[in-house]
Amino acid sequence: MIKPGKLILIRHAPVEKKEGFLPEHNPEAIINENEFKKLSKNIPENSVWHVSPLRRTMQTADCLSKYVGSRRTIIDNNLVEQNFGKWSGRRISEVWKELKNNESQHNFSFLCPEISSPNGDSFLDQCKRISNWIESLNFH
Repeated sequence: MIKPGKLILIRHAPVEKKEGFLPEHNPEAIINENEFKKLSKNIPENSVWHVSPLRRTMQTADCLSKYVGSRRTIIDNNLVEQNFGKWSGRRISEVWKELKNNESQHNFSFLCPEISSPNGDSFLDQCKRISNWIESLNFH
């Protein structure tokens, strides 16, 4: 018999953002205990948590665990966000100068999905990881 399940997606706590800069890859989370307390009321007790190994997601899970218990926490690299590599934390205008001559650029997005940054990965790489994670959940 097939049992229905529930998948709840929770984004990590906010991080500091600098206008005009690409995000850092692994920054600290900005923790607001009251927000976590409210959020925890929507999470079933004794559920299985899948968490990215990035600092902000681990901090989010740690803070949530003060208010709601999990049966198990699975740390999964497939959940890691796109890594901008050497471009992380740099001014977008500086990176744009490097991309100007790239044949893959287009006029409605900063980066084409298939462009990987030096020592980083592409949006398509991230999508493949998430797809692998979803497949591993074995919902079929």
